[in-house]
Amino acid sequence: MGFGRENIREVIAEKARDFLLMKNPEEITMLMVADQLNITAVTLYQYFEGKEEIIRAGYDLILKEIAECIDIKLPSSVNCYCKLKIVLKNLADYFYRKGVDPTWLIEDPPRLPITLKPIRNTIAGLLKSWHNCDDDKAIWESCRYLSLVQAEIIYYKRSGKPLPDNIIENIFKLLHKNYK
Repeated sequence: MGFGRENIREVIAEKARDFLLMKNPEEITMLMVADQLNITAVTLYQYFEGKEEIIRAGYDLILKEIAECIDIKLPSSVNCYCKLKIVLKNLADYFYRKGVDPTWLIEDPPRLPITLKPIRNTIAGLLKSWHNCDDDKAIWESCRYLSLVQAEIIYYKRSGKPLPDNIIENIFKLLHKNYK
């Protein structure tokens, strides 16, 4: 492979992530991961104690990548409305590009120990600031926004079309009659 030890661990975690985005953890084997990397399963044990550790590394990578979508650093002059649009676009791009099941935006995946509650809480926090509403209304609104993002991702995936740059603008137009 020609990588240092940490780089090989990262490459293995990336492959585990790719499998987790397509399969349940029970379906993933050490041999599948090794075959995709053109190494032996025995080599995997030089870097990880076993399948559970590789699966955990894949989950951690998914959560890290999603956190990067929502933990954006913008100047304080950028209002929460603009931040909301950027976060939603980042999430849509990530879920579309990586082939992540968009239902994960609304509910945690069955049988997978991933919690995507931070996504929903970030969206709710931005909506709370933007609409100046209470927590319950903000959570409800975040589900509404994320449901539409989910529907758009599913539509574009099934149609084979690329995700348009203005996807979030279209969602805002659906949700807000006065949106320009």
